[in-house]
Amino acid sequence: EHMHVFEGEMLCDDCFEDRTIVCSNCGERIWVDDNEGTDDIPLCSHCYDYYYNTCEDCGCLVHINDTCYLEDSDIPYCSSCFDRKNDVTYIHDYGYKPEPRSLPKTPTEE
Repeated sequence: EHMHVFEGEMLCDDCFEDRTIVCSNCGERIWVDDNEGTDDIPLCSHCYDYYYNTCEDCGCLVHINDTCYLEDSDIPYCSSCFDRKNDVTYIHDYGYKPEPRSLPKTPTEE
């Protein structure tokens, strides 16, 4: 009945809907196979490259404004993975001095 011309191919309505998708960032129609994002947030390669990252740990899609990086690292993380990684106890620098703690009194000291 009604045909769509997409990148030189003639597609019926069903094939057009099944084989192409609209980039959620710029609105450009792309092939489903070329989707750089997720099913929920489809992205063309340009929008993924300039506006998104993939979390190194969990693999989720992260907007560039929400991407977290550990100090002196260019590895992208989502906020959840960043918080989890950043909570790890590291070896302290040479000059680190811990806060002194008083020990509980033993029964013989009372």
